[in-house]
Amino acid sequence: MGVPGFYRWLVQRYPLVRRCLDDVSRPKINNLYIDFNCIVYNALRLVDITQSLDNLFDEICRYLDLLVQIIQPQTVLYIAVDGPAPFAKCAQQRSRRFVAARDSKGGSFDTTSISIGTKFMEDLNRILINFINEKKKEDESWKKPQVIFSSHRVPGEGEHKFFNYIRAQMRLNKSLTSKLVHCVYSPDADLIFLGLQTKIPNFYILREWDSYIGPYENVGNGKINKLRATSSDFE
Repeated sequence: MGVPGFYRWLVQRYPLVRRCLDDVSRPKINNLYIDFNCIVYNALRLVDITQSLDNLFDEICRYLDLLVQIIQPQTVLYIAVDGPAPFAKCAQQRSRRFVAARDSKGGSFDTTSISIGTKFMEDLNRILINFINEKKKEDESWKKPQVIFSSHRVPGEGEHKFFNYIRAQMRLNKSLTSKLVHCVYSPDADLIFLGLQTKIPNFYILREWDSYIGPYENVGNGKINKLRATSSDFE
């Protein structure tokens, strides 16, 4: 869900925690975990979907592949889509969506479609499975790691799914898991707290460059209207 303003406060107070991804000193990543739903929202801001959703699906797949290509995970690639949320989160989402429906403009994409059980999510799920299977056959960057895809049908928010996976691996082999280099892609600042509580020494968070700019600056989640294409676009 995020902690509004926390990441911006953090990088302004401790600027050395933040590095551009094309920094030569960045480590080789073993495990990459992707909080997938934020990719969908990013793509919505970048493409024209007035005629067809094909452009949206293409951008989602392009962005997913971009993250894999720039990180090159060596051991595990975990893609987690938000599934059915706990009751308290559902109540909070319902209140937000009533406000969104009230303020929505005619003809715009209905973001409530990014919910469990909708036709949009079922279509996206089918496209993602086909895309992942195709990449695993043809692309060396996808062949090397073990690919785990947790769809919207699996209960839990995306970040909690892969943190449950990390905790399970810690129970199985704590020394090995602690030695691996882990990287999470997510714009939510609460990932900082979740990453710290694992006590894994080599734990990184991948974000779009300048994404610490908050919603009160009227630019959404940072300078999100920029097409991300290289490692220099990330931190």
